[in-house]
Amino acid sequence: TMPDLTGTPKRLLLPLLNQSDIIVRILGQGYVARQSPAPGTDLKKGMTIVLELE
Repeated sequence: TMPDLTGTPKRLLLPLLNQSDIIVRILGQGYVARQSPAPGTDLKKGMTIVLELE
């Protein structure tokens, strides 16, 4: 399940990057301002997560 990552600093996102069954794209620097998919979404193998930081 996709957690709510709003406000999370970039350095704390590293464990998420180590999950081999999902793709994580981080755009920008700072803290998570927007994310896709939305919190609560079931994550499936091969899914791409996009995190926009400000």
